[in-house]
Formats: sequence, C-alpha cells, structure tokens
Amino acid sequence: MGKVMRKGYFIYIICCILLLWLFILAGGISPASSWALSSQDAYVRAKRDYTDFKSSPRTKYRQFWLEHIDKFKKIYSNEPEGPAAPECLYMMGGIYQALYRYSGRPGDLSAAVDMYERLCNRFPKSPQAKEARASLAKIGGPENNAPAGEAAGAKAEERPKLERTPVIKGLHEVKDIRAWSNSDYTRVVIDAGDQVPFKEHLLKKDPDIKKPKRLYIDIFQSRLGPNLRDPIPIMDGLLRYVRAGQYKKDTVRVVLDIESLKKYKVFYLLNPFRIVIDVIGGRAEKGKEKDSGQLTLTQQLGLGVRRIVLDPGHGGKDCGAIGINGLKEKDIVLKVARKVKQKIEERLRCSVILTRDKDAFLPLEERTAIANTKKGDLFVSVHANSAPNTEARGIETYFLNLASDEDAMRVAARENATSTKNISDLQKILNDLMLNCKINESCRLAEYVQDCLANGLARRYEQVNNLGVKQAPFFVLIGAQMPSVLVEISFLSHPLEADRLKDEGYLNDIAEHLADGIQKYIRDTEMAYLPVPPDRTHTGLRSEAPSTKRR
Repeated sequence: MGKVMRKGYFIYIICCILLLWLFILAGGISPASSWALSSQDAYVRAKRDYTDFKSSPRTKYRQFWLEHIDKFKKIYSNEPEGPAAPECLYMMGGIYQALYRYSGRPGDLSAAVDMYERLCNRFPKSPQAKEARASLAKIGGPENNAPAGEAAGAKAEERPKLERTPVIKGLHEVKDIRAWSNSDYTRVVIDAGDQVPFKEHLLKKDPDIKKPKRLYIDIFQSRLGPNLRDPIPIMDGLLRYVRAGQYKKDTVRVVLDIESLKKYKVFYLLNPFRIVIDVIGGRAEKGKEKDSGQLTLTQQLGLGVRRIVLDPGHGGKDCGAIGINGLKEKDIVLKVARKVKQKIEERLRCSVILTRDKDAFLPLEERTAIANTKKGDLFVSVHANSAPNTEARGIETYFLNLASDEDAMRVAARENATSTKNISDLQKILNDLMLNCKINESCRLAEYVQDCLANGLARRYEQVNNLGVKQAPFFVLIGAQMPSVLVEISFLSHPLEADRLKDEGYLNDIAEHLADGIQKYIRDTEMAYLPVPPDRTHTGLRSEAPSTKRR
C-alpha cells in the first residue's frame, strides 16, 4: 500500500511540473522574468551594498568606490531605457560626488556633474532628474565641494577642508588624455603643452586590500588642464580606468589601473609633444589556445592573415606633400588605398580596414592604435614622396628601424612632421621600442611589396626607379604588433611622376601591384608551413601579358 501511495505522489508531482511548464509556454509567465534578476532587483541590491559600504572602513580606498559605481553602470548599460536607468544615473552621480569629499580630485566632481546632466537630458521628467538639478545647483554654489544628500556619508560640519593646488607660473599644461583599447591591448596618449621630463613606475598588486596593479606616469613641470576629466573608464578587461591628478604643485600624475598585464612600453612623440603608453595584456595566448582546434597550423603559429589594415597617410588639415602640379598627397593615397582594399577583398578571404575612408585628420599614434585594437595581421601605410631635389624619383618601401642613410632620415622627418634632429634623438630610444615589433617579418613584407610594385610598374612604364627597401623610425609604425611597412608610391616633386599620379590608370596599376605584394607575402608565408606544396596554378596572382611600355 505504501509503495502505491509513493508512486501516486510521484506521478502527482510530475503532473504539476508539466502543467506549470505548459502555463509558461502559453505566455502566462516569462521564464526570463521568473528566474533572471531584473534590473530593478539588481538596482535594489546594488543600493543596499552601497549603503553598507558607506559605514565601513573601506571608504578610505578609492578602488571600492569605483566598484560600487561599476555596479550601477552595469545595470544602466544592460537596460539604458529600463525603469532603473534614471535611478542608476543618479546613484553614479551621487557616489562620484561623495567620492570627491574624500579624494578632493576635480575629476570626480566633473564625473558627478556629467552623470547628473546626462540624467536631466535623458529623463527630464523623472523624480531623479529633479534631485539631480538640485545637486547641480549645490555643486555650482560657493563651496563647490559639498556632496548632496545621503551620498555624502558625513555631516556638513565634519567635511574636511580641501586645499586647492596653487597654480605656479611657467608650468606646462597637460591638456588631454586619449585612449584606444581592446581586451589585449590599450594605447593611452597624454597630450602635454611642451616637451617636459617624465618618469614611469609600475606598482605591484596589493592582495591585502585587493588593490590592482598600477602603472603611473609622473609628468614634471606641469599642471593639470581644466578640461581633463578623471577618471576615464576603459573597462576592457585589461585596464579599468585612467585617472589624472595634480600629484604635486609642479607634477601631474597619470595612473592606469591594470587588471591584466604582460608588458608595457612608454615613449614620446614630438610636434606636438605627447607621451604614448602601450599596454599589452596577458590573455592573448590563452584565447588562441581555446580556438586552436579550429585553426590551421599557420594561424596557430600567428602566421595566418585574416585582417589587413591599410593606412592612407595624412588627411584633413594635414595635406602631406603637394606636387608641382598642385596634387595633394592626402588625396592620392586615399584613392590608392581604396583601390587596394577592393582588390584584396576580391582575391583573398580576409577583411581590409582603412584607418580613414574620407578626408579626415588622424594623429600618427591613432593610426597604429587602430591597427592594434582591430587586431590587424598586417599594417601597410601608403604615402607619396617629395624631395627638394626635383630630379629625385622612384618607389621605396620602409620598415621600422634605425635610419639607414640621410635620405631615409629626411623621409622619416617629413612623414613624422618633425625635424631630422628630432629623428636623431628618437633613434637613441628606438632600440627599446623595437624589441617586439616583428622587424624580420616587416622586412620580408617590405621586400615583397617593393619587388611587386617596382618591377610590376617597370613592365608597363619607362623610367621606373626601384629605390629598394629601407629602414627608418616612422612614428606611424612604432608600437605596431603586426608586420608593418610604409610605402612611398612615387615622387610628387618629380615632373614625370607627378604627371603620372594624375592618371587613374597609373593609380590603378599601383594598387594592383601593391595588392600583388601583399598577396605574395601571405601566400609564401603560409606555404612555408604546409606539408604539401599547393598547386601553383591556383595562387590567385594576376598573370599579366607583356605590353608596350608607357612614358
């Protein structure tokens, strides 16, 4: 009898579960709303955690404030139009404002203002917007440092007095901080007013207080610019924040909060002076291991090319060289790069990214950052040459290294928009920068490009001068994490070559042979690691019949 009752009870439970599931499928209950934590629930939990935090001793550590901001930021990012969105914006503003009471950093107050203003603009009729406007009014008051409401965590009479850093005459201004990032690489650029001394230092992780590893740069004889906000969120898994402050009366400190670090490089560029920080994460190899079962041998070895970055030089306010016929380098190289992109995408199973696809100005350091953050496998910067001697002509391809001769120094100085003296100074620190820049592969790529471009054009045109492969310290190639070259397609200062550069047919031939060089490099690199040589009749290279040479 007992067995029968247990069996009946078991059947009853099964039936109840089936009925419940049928009800869910019929639309009575959403599984997501039943089991997933809603944004409103997550907000309530985050607010409760922050309330507990305010009365804890951890308030003296900045990182814990940022962790609570991150909680509300995540909820807001998941549902920027959700019911908890205005509340999250208000809480982020309140926490930044409360943090300012402890830190005294103007950037924290600026971040609070930014959150409040965003709330008022996006949700102007919400109750939180009314409170945000009241907070903004207080921030703009005579004290200019009083956190509003309960977020302050202290009574008005207990607020510490915050001393303002006096401005010292003659200091150079740190104007801006820019960043480009992915999960394995981040480039941070600090724009300073003039060339000033600086020093970097790496602080190890502090496990006792869960403080992350930090890299900081002290910039001497400097003051923080009024428009520089702090912190700048990166949140890519490699860096969390970049923050700046007036560390001493004459020293600005820029701090990078690091989550995963394999190596880093710090160097400077000139005209204008800027400090460049490249941070490389330690997770790239782990990602490759996960995918290795689906990749070819060459791809597992990092030799497979799936993404090519083409960089048309100059652009926008930077015209580059101007030919004797009025042609501008920025226009010519953009046309060529677009043609190369089309030809490569037609031939190869890889994508092509242009650093610029219109007449726009890009700093040199940003072009390299684009190539790295887009995880390019090859980087080719396209330029047109110029020289004081109008008889100079020909085609040459460069890879990053110490300058090989005075002409290489001149070309590098022109493309870097600096002087040959500055190039000479740069070479003193270049050895450290080139430890991991794939010089050998860049040299091979340059040889393929130069050979196909110069010899290909010589079959159709007269007086094509093959100037060969050279090396020089080009800013645009510094820090590239893939084989990278800079090609000078012709001289705008030479009458014959300047005239040819007006001809769409000539530009198309340049693009054709440049694509040949890239394709040949890819094919021969991959063939070197194949167990059986492929049928060379299916290489995909253009077969061109001999034709009459053109002047």
